[in-house]
Amino acid sequence: MAHGTLAVIKLADSLACLIADIVQHFVDAKLEFDACYVYQDVNRAIQYAHRSGLVHRGILSDPHRYLVKNGQMLRLLRMLREKGKKLFLMTNSPYHFVDGGMRFMLEDSLGYRDSWRELFDVVIAKANKPEFYTSEHPFRCYDIEKDTLAFTKVDAFLPNKVYYHGCLKSFLQITKWNGPEVIYFGDHLFSDLRGPSKAGWRTAAIIHELERIMARTRT
Repeated sequence: MAHGTLAVIKLADSLACLIADIVQHFVDAKLEFDACYVYQDVNRAIQYAHRSGLVHRGILSDPHRYLVKNGQMLRLLRMLREKGKKLFLMTNSPYHFVDGGMRFMLEDSLGYRDSWRELFDVVIAKANKPEFYTSEHPFRCYDIEKDTLAFTKVDAFLPNKVYYHGCLKSFLQITKWNGPEVIYFGDHLFSDLRGPSKAGWRTAAIIHELERIMARTRT
């Protein structure tokens, strides 16, 4: 069982909202513009904000504004482990961002000596999804203290370690987690739901908007 990502700001949603706002500005101001240029410039700006770390630093500087704690999350993860399930976390974000977010989410539940990484059998950061599912990039073991990548070949996932990059082919060879016994949770249609199906995994979509829609239909 997997959790796709600690997603706070979805790139697709951010892109659509900004494009709509900028187009509306040009229309209201009666300015001439080419929609293609608007898309290109906004897309570059968002990509830069994510890749440069601006978004990550902004979120971690004020996590209460962006992250919503769920008191049931730790209980769910521990229950799954107690039932013998294997858990892995795979995200495109760098480790420092994932670590900061997970510490915030679980700070009210975990003891001082506990580590959120102990809840997962495998932790993969900077996975570069959706290319992860089709590439043949090797995994690299990440040193969380030195912020460096090891040069040794990764042929096994060790407990409490963090791995960078990699690909689906190598992941399946190492874990042997194939077919419908694996269920992958994600909130991005292209990166989290389409790709895992290549391994025959079942997928579960996290769509926050549906909660409001379902609440209205029940009233």
